[in-house]
Amino acid sequence: MHYCRLYHYGSLHGGQINAARGVHEKSNGYLEEMNATHPMARRGKIYVHRRVFYDHNGPGPYRCHWCSRWVTWKTLKVDHKDDNRKNNDPGNLLPSCHPCNTHRGDAGKVEKRQRSPTITFNGETLTVAQWARRVGLKVCHLHRRIILWPLERALTEPGRKQALRRPKQTSMIDELFDVSAGLVNRENGRLERATRAEAQARHLKSERSYQ
Repeated sequence: MHYCRLYHYGSLHGGQINAARGVHEKSNGYLEEMNATHPMARRGKIYVHRRVFYDHNGPGPYRCHWCSRWVTWKTLKVDHKDDNRKNNDPGNLLPSCHPCNTHRGDAGKVEKRQRSPTITFNGETLTVAQWARRVGLKVCHLHRRIILWPLERALTEPGRKQALRRPKQTSMIDELFDVSAGLVNRENGRLERATRAEAQARHLKSERSYQ
């Protein structure tokens, strides 16, 4: 307890702030400062952009800049207009709800992800994945085709279907073994039928003698 109090406030009484620590950069890129007197501080610390936004705009509530949804200070996400987390100028800070703050950059991510290598053939430009779907191949197989084959053949020849299995080549020994196995099975069946018939005859004979 005393260690945490000394770390956060600079003294064991909690009244003074250790000014020597000042503002430092977090691993997520935001700036954090020691400020135990601020009403929005938590454990003597507060992010600089949240402190600047609060001091400039008040305690709220606010409307989300992107979807106009009402947000309170507990659910507020202070957004940077230029995506520079160190630019904490009041004009660069915007109120935002959590969904808008989280997904605001998704459009750029999708656009960047779609900038995959393209192939132009016969006046048509498609990505490698789109060409693979059209030909009916996996992307890795189409890549191998492009390396080994001419481009026209690689992009026009459809994928081969799975070849039919050829009949198993049997040797003369295998054929003789199959024939002998069949004869043994038939002989076993004949003996089994004869045994059953003999048992039935004995049963009938015993019944007649009892009568």
